Amino acid sequence: QGPHTPTLTEKMTTPPPYYTEASLLRAMETAGKFVDNEELRAAMKENGIGRPSTRAAIIEKLYQRKYIQKQGKSIRATDVGIELIHTIISPLLKSAELTGLWEKKLREIENEYQQRKNAIDKQESNWKRDNVKAGIATGNNGLTADQTAALQEARKQAEAIREKEITEANKEAKKGEIEAMVEYLKEYGSYQQQKLAIAEEYAQKIADVEASEADEATKQWQKKKLNKER
Repeated sequence: QGPHTPTLTEKMTTPPPYYTEASLLRAMETAGKFVDNEELRAAMKENGIGRPSTRAAIIEKLYQRKYIQKQGKSIRATDVGIELIHTIISPLLKSAELTGLWEKKLREIENEYQQRKNAIDKQESNWKRDNVKAGIATGNNGLTADQTAALQEARKQAEAIREKEITEANKEAKKGEIEAMVEYLKEYGSYQQQKLAIAEEYAQKIADVEASEADEATKQWQKKKLNKER
């Protein structure tokens, strides 16, 4: 085949193209592929970041806060947005993995709720079967008044537990966003913004103390300590 003379070609790598609004929406939908953890990636598979009805609003909020801007059809990060990302210490707060954690938590809440609901439905079926076997007088639903009341209360409690857990999960998600903003404002904001950031951080800590299960004396001591630190 004869001698072979190799050739070298010098080329420069190029960065990926800037997002457009359309491509950013698609990236939000499939954000799970950027998550290394297999369990979290699975949790994000169905939803990604946000929901179809909320993704456009999320992008609009980034525009309003001056984190991104449009240049032609492409979306570019502003200096404020870049500085915010550099300011956030925790890698988790700026990762799609955080959304995966929240989605995983919400999925766990729904699974636990479904398990409680299934257990209640099974109890209802068992009571109806036993009532028929024992010849017990029941209402049109095949249950006694006490059984009906017990099932209604159990379902009410299951719903209440679910709502409480979802509220707490959403509160944690909001807390993460506030922490990121506070970090940025304390470092780069104006004097008034820094005062506001410190006040918000203090208010969040006070709220955490109030929500804790500590006794009243301990709560008062913790609030006094926070007031001194402020």
